[in-house]
Amino acid sequence: MSTVVAHAGGVLSDDQVRAYTALDELPSPSDLEKFFFLDAFDRDVIAKSRQDSHRLGVAVQIGTVRYKGLFLEDPLAVPWPVVDYLAAQLGIGDPSQVKRYGERLKTAYEHAWMIRDAYGYRDFDDHEPWEGRVLARRFRTFLHGRAWTHAEGTRTTCGPRRTPRRTRS
Repeated sequence: MSTVVAHAGGVLSDDQVRAYTALDELPSPSDLEKFFFLDAFDRDVIAKSRQDSHRLGVAVQIGTVRYKGLFLEDPLAVPWPVVDYLAAQLGIGDPSQVKRYGERLKTAYEHAWMIRDAYGYRDFDDHEPWEGRVLARRFRTFLHGRAWTHAEGTRTTCGPRRTPRRTRS
């Protein structure tokens, strides 16, 4: 079955959708520092979880939502060096504990909701109330204008590298 996703300039191919919705590539060292560095606020959010596996899972989700702009379907489908980088920051000696993160399926969803609330992230979809639809329309208008007025076009907008979408209330 072929996946087609509409965007400002047309549709995305299956490869583009996969590149956007997965984290297969190893982020560069500068991207690791930019998107996966944990500041004091991040650590406060992470500290709400007691188990090392959960703390590390939350950290992975915080980093991936910054890097990709969305929560991954499988939050642990990231290159292992990313997990090592986060574990070192949290003082977790055995990063393989993160493998226990998915034992309870609802845990990752609950943590994604916690992260969304803590950082003020929003989903933009057609099921949003009127205010959310207005924001989503403005965002799509911005992306459309950027894609057609800048040299990078739609490839950069929909490619694997992302800018952080981080706002705090």
